[in-house]
Amino acid sequence: MPVDPLADFPIPAAQLPKRLRLLLTPTGTSAQEVVEVTSRYEHDTYGVGREYVHMILAVVPETEAENLAVFDESGDGVVSSSRLDLGEKGRWGKYSPSISGHDYVVASWGDRSFYSYQLAEKVWMSLGLTPRCVGNNSQKIIYDDLAAPKFGVAEGEVSNEFHYEPKRNVSWHMSNAHLRRYLWMRGCVGVRCFFYEAYVPNTEAYLKFLTVDETAATGRGAGWYQLDLRKTDKGLLLQVWASVVAVSCRLCDEKTAGILVWPDVEGEMTHQRARSIQNAHYVYIDDKFLERYEQSGFYDATPVKSGGRWYCSPSYGGRWYISGGYRAGRNLIRISIRDLYNGVPDREILHAHRFALKQ
Repeated sequence: MPVDPLADFPIPAAQLPKRLRLLLTPTGTSAQEVVEVTSRYEHDTYGVGREYVHMILAVVPETEAENLAVFDESGDGVVSSSRLDLGEKGRWGKYSPSISGHDYVVASWGDRSFYSYQLAEKVWMSLGLTPRCVGNNSQKIIYDDLAAPKFGVAEGEVSNEFHYEPKRNVSWHMSNAHLRRYLWMRGCVGVRCFFYEAYVPNTEAYLKFLTVDETAATGRGAGWYQLDLRKTDKGLLLQVWASVVAVSCRLCDEKTAGILVWPDVEGEMTHQRARSIQNAHYVYIDDKFLERYEQSGFYDATPVKSGGRWYCSPSYGGRWYISGGYRAGRNLIRISIRDLYNGVPDREILHAHRFALKQ
C-alpha cells in the first residue's frame, strides 16, 4: 500500500473529480477534523452528470496494511448484504460479519432495497459513547462522549431505501480524535473500502488509458485499486474500486494544559507546579468564559453569594468543579491557579486560558 495513494494513482490528482480525490487522500491528525467513515452518495442529472460513491471504513491491523488488496465489500458498500435463511436450527452457530475478515467502524446492512446503519458495538463501547436519536425526516443517530462532555462524536443516518432512486444520501462522520484513539487502542488503521463512478471529460489524462479500439480499459490496477474506463453514448465513464489506508493509529495532535503561560504569572505553568503552589497565585479571566456553561443545560453555572462575594464556579455532573472563582469586577473573574488546576480537565483549563486578562 503506497504512503500517498494519490501519487501512486495513474491519473494526476488535478484531473480527478473532487470526491474521488478526497477518497484517495489520507486524513490529517488535527483534533478539529471530522472524518467520514461511511457514505452512500448518488447524484444523477439525466445520466450526464452522474456521480456515485459508496464507502465503508475497515479496521485493519497496522502490520497488515502494507499489502492490501481490493476488498470484496467494495462492490456492495455495506458490511453485510444477505439474510440468513438456513432452514435448520443452529446451522449458523456463530454469526460474525466483517469486511473481508476485518472489523468495521459502522455496522451497515443492505439488500439493494433497504439499508440500515449503526455505529459498531466495539466502537461505542470502547469509547464509552452515549446515543441520542433525531427523528422526523432526518432519522439520524448521534453519539456523545458525556464523560468529557463532547457532543456529536459520531453521527449519521440510520436507514435508507432504494426504489429506482435513493430516498436520501447517507453519510456517517466521526471525530478524528475519538476515531484515532479507538484505532490506537486496537493497533489498527482505518481503511476506506469504496467504489466510485462518474462521467469524466475527454482529456488526455483519461484517453491514454483506452485500448486500441478506443472503447475500454478494464481491470487496470496495482493491487489496492482497480480502474475501469470506457466510452459510452453519454461520455467517458470512470469506475474505481479501491482499499486505501485513510486513518493511521497515530493520536491527534491535541494541545494540553501542561505548559501554559498566564498573564501576571512568571514562567510556564505545569500541573505539577500548580499543585505545589502554597501561596495565592491569582489569574483574572473575562467573564465571557462563563457563557459556554451558562448556555448549556449539561453544566451548573449558577452564581452563589457568600461572605459578600459572588462566586462563579462551573461544574459538570459531579465529575469536575472549578472552585474558588469569584467576581472581582463587573466583567472580571478572579481565581487561584491551584483551584483552576485542581482536578479540572485540560479542555476546561484551556478554555479559561483563552479569556485570561492581564491585571
